[in-house]
Amino acid sequence: ETAPSSFFAAVQSRDFEGALKSWGTSGEGVDLAEVDAKGESSLHLLARSKKYDDTCAALFAKVLAAASEILSHCNDAGQSFLHCAAGRLNCRILAQAVSECPQLAPLFAQ
Repeated sequence: ETAPSSFFAAVQSRDFEGALKSWGTSGEGVDLAEVDAKGESSLHLLARSKKYDDTCAALFAKVLAAASEILSHCNDAGQSFLHCAAGRLNCRILAQAVSECPQLAPLFAQ
């Protein structure tokens, strides 16, 4: 098993400042398809965040805008990042997701 990238490791450890620094100005080189042992992407991990402050919101916005190919990705338990946010009652993530990415609306019906 390979070690996670610096970006993914920062998201996993809830170091959102560090993740933003790893992202840089363009996100070039960040693999948004990277997942952990449970099949969770950076979107899943952000959606599970208990501390949803401005830094987390800024990181989520960057990832969401760049992650069109993995928006419907489900973890090993069959959950999308929206399921994870709903399970944590993370209404700010849900509101931000549908506001910034209206094409997600059909996923709310799953």
